[in-house]
Amino acid sequence: MLNPLPFKFTGGQMVLGDTPRIMGILNVTPDSFSDGGHYQLVEQAVDHARQMLSQGADFLDIGGESTRPGYTPVPAKEEIGRVVPVIQAIREFSDCPISIDTSKAEVAEAALAAGAVIINDVTAWEDPDMPAVARKFQSGTILMHNRPLEKNCSTAEEVMRYLLSRREWACQVSGLEPEYFVFDPGIGFQKNHPQNFSLLRHCGDLRQSGAPVLIAMSNKSCLGMATGIADPSQRTYATVGAAVCCLFYGCDIWRVHHVAASRQALQVAQAIMAAE
Repeated sequence: MLNPLPFKFTGGQMVLGDTPRIMGILNVTPDSFSDGGHYQLVEQAVDHARQMLSQGADFLDIGGESTRPGYTPVPAKEEIGRVVPVIQAIREFSDCPISIDTSKAEVAEAALAAGAVIINDVTAWEDPDMPAVARKFQSGTILMHNRPLEKNCSTAEEVMRYLLSRREWACQVSGLEPEYFVFDPGIGFQKNHPQNFSLLRHCGDLRQSGAPVLIAMSNKSCLGMATGIADPSQRTYATVGAAVCCLFYGCDIWRVHHVAASRQALQVAQAIMAAE
């Protein structure tokens, strides 16, 4: 069991460390790499949200713009039109923590006003208006590493150094405490496959820096490289294997497409770890 770390967000908080929490991915996009186009209609998205919650999701992460390599940017108005009706509909039957997967402050503000409580930003607040939005709603934020890596430098050390400095800056500009931030090492973003696996292996080192850690490895190409499976939608078993590794190495939030499979794998791994 990891030492407990609080994660604060709009209207509440969660103590992380006893068991990895599962964040179910809900992409209301036509072009996401794994499930694009499956949940574009509000009814489809809400049904899938219900399913993931019934399977044991602790968070829902809703995104209206794909961040896959070579993605087409979406205007903020269109992104808002995709995510806000879904958030509002989920709030009619659930108070689960919802994160908005966006790098646009305008989208984040609309989503938080609709009921989201966390900003999941792959650019770690590059939008200059994002700190003010987070301060206004007292939202939690997932800060992700998404930068070219230096040569001849430990991947984990460089990612840790960047995220620590980014959180220090974010606290200064927003007035929020460090407990409002989670670190995401950015697996699959500007990193090669060995670097991706190294980050998974060393996620516990990142956690020792004092912030909860989110790992988003579900269906990604590095799993395809390890297994030889080209179709992202067929990497469920690989994703589950990585989830168990996260339990051993030190992960607080596991962001996945496959909630039921990941939940079962983590439950069994925990039972084994608890045995005498």
